[in-house]
Amino acid sequence: MTPFPLPAAGLPPPAPAPALSPALREAAPQYQLIRPALLAGFLWRARGWILGLALAAAMLAAFWLWVLAIPLYRAEASVMMETAPPSGLEVTMFTSPFIGTPVEIVSQMEVLRSNELLLQLARAEELEEDPEFAPRPFWSLSPLRSLWPPDAAPAADDQDQRDQALVENLRERLFLRNIPGSLVFELAIASEDPHKSLRLSNALARAYIAHQVASRQQVARDAAAWLSLRSAELRETLILTELQAASQRAASSFRSPEALTLLEQQIKDLRDRLARTGPGTSPESEAAMRSSLARLEASHARQSRDYIALQQLEREVEAQRELYQHFLSQLQQNLARAGLQNAGSMILSLAILPARPFTPRYKLVLGLALLGGGLCGAAIAWMRLASMRGLRTPEEAEQFSGLPVLGMLPLLPGLADGADRVGIGTDPASLETAMIRNLRAGIELALPPEAQAPVILCSSALPGEGKTTTIRALAAHLAGLGQRVLVLDADAWGRQPPATAPLRLRPGDALALDQALMQLCRHQAPRSPFRLEASAIAGLRREDWSPAVFGLVIGFAQRHFDITLIDSPPLLLVRETLRMLPYCDFTLLLVEWQRSDRRHLAESLALLARGRSANGTAIGLVLNKIDRDAIARTGDAASFAPLFQDRGAAHSP
Repeated sequence: MTPFPLPAAGLPPPAPAPALSPALREAAPQYQLIRPALLAGFLWRARGWILGLALAAAMLAAFWLWVLAIPLYRAEASVMMETAPPSGLEVTMFTSPFIGTPVEIVSQMEVLRSNELLLQLARAEELEEDPEFAPRPFWSLSPLRSLWPPDAAPAADDQDQRDQALVENLRERLFLRNIPGSLVFELAIASEDPHKSLRLSNALARAYIAHQVASRQQVARDAAAWLSLRSAELRETLILTELQAASQRAASSFRSPEALTLLEQQIKDLRDRLARTGPGTSPESEAAMRSSLARLEASHARQSRDYIALQQLEREVEAQRELYQHFLSQLQQNLARAGLQNAGSMILSLAILPARPFTPRYKLVLGLALLGGGLCGAAIAWMRLASMRGLRTPEEAEQFSGLPVLGMLPLLPGLADGADRVGIGTDPASLETAMIRNLRAGIELALPPEAQAPVILCSSALPGEGKTTTIRALAAHLAGLGQRVLVLDADAWGRQPPATAPLRLRPGDALALDQALMQLCRHQAPRSPFRLEASAIAGLRREDWSPAVFGLVIGFAQRHFDITLIDSPPLLLVRETLRMLPYCDFTLLLVEWQRSDRRHLAESLALLARGRSANGTAIGLVLNKIDRDAIARTGDAASFAPLFQDRGAAHSP
């Protein structure tokens, strides 16, 4: 047996040498594609959340569908615009067929939504008294509206306001669609009663046709009134023009075109005679001819002016007569066709009674509820996984810390109920014993080859991570194998010291020292570990801890025991634990499954790295308090295969 070198009494322990820092940070993110296997594994582990929220959402949707939702029925009628006039009717400037342009289609759709048409339909069908369409408060839309009194709705004093509210309610139920590439409109009014929807949809189609006929008849009447007024004005103008022409004709010197032509011939002949006069012509005769020529030219000029004026008046009279006749003809045509106006549209097909409601859509709502609930469940599971600060699998622990995981321990009974189970791990057929045996093998493989009577320090970052129970289980297992095991309970810093006087060790007399320490070791039963309370020794109490005294106790343990297990205080609470490291051959750091925070583990590993001695004390991790039932529920048993290779493997999926 090679004893650990002990420092002289009163001397400080060996100075710690620089130690290599473990990989305390998570590995750098690797940019890679999401593998389908990883995604499938995550969805399988989160199936509880996904299925639970999907079923909850489906139940809420079903409650809304069958209890709160109001089914609405919609009977659809079809109306088509006509682009050619009926045979036998002439198109005039006041009534023309549709051409089928997009502007006309949009205009007719707005006509179907107009207040005038909807109000006409509401009054024709007496919807003012219908509780489904009459103005009412918003809470009366619920199926429980019968619980409210009839006068719960505020009465509107203004008839226009009531009509507008009625039209708005009717417009909310109106369905209108133009079939692309055609002149066909599909229209319907939804209602809680399928027969009412059928009646209102057909009534709306007929009202639209009647509205078209009435509007065209009104246009024809307005055109006839305007034509009558315009014809009367033109008749008066024609009469005045004819009277003016008659007066002008009576007062004119113009007789006829023939007389004007004869007068022109006389003037020409007289001019020729004047041109042939010679020296033998008397002056009196020449003067008489010139006087006659002047008189004839003056008469000709006067008759020409009168002739031109009469022609202008006659043209005006003819123009007025033609315009009057045109307007009179248009008036007669409009009067003749006043009762033969067509709508410009036709009902292509009347609505039929709907067999099932169009809303709510049960299958769609249930499908979306299941999908949305499943997505919410997956999102919650992902957020829980992303916000988890603890370590779940051994691979995560090794990747985070850079240290090996020597063992995985399930949730032991002593950890679950707080009992002092010293005998845990003694049943060779139990899972606990198998896991303790794996931990013991991992420690033996991690110990240096030259380590004899090794001293193993067991610690954790914070209290409550199962350190004490693990030490006791491991000690009971080793003692059951025939080894002499000493458990040094140094984790008494949180308890009050005993009232008895502590034992004071004197390093000069080795025999007396061994006897005194042996008396403090309590032998519980045959093949059981020895236990030594550190708080019962002066120099190891929390108020007077001395490394020299601790070295004496370690020397005693190595001389008389095969292995020493030290139950040390948590690293982040008691820093004296670091002063024990130079005397230990191995450090066992416990990590609670999914509970130990990564930041606390990183701080603990940093402290251990600074506190290791020059001989390089090895460190190993133990993943503790693993809940097999939780793993079985998430379906991640592959990462914890050793925990399911027992009689309880039926819990594994």
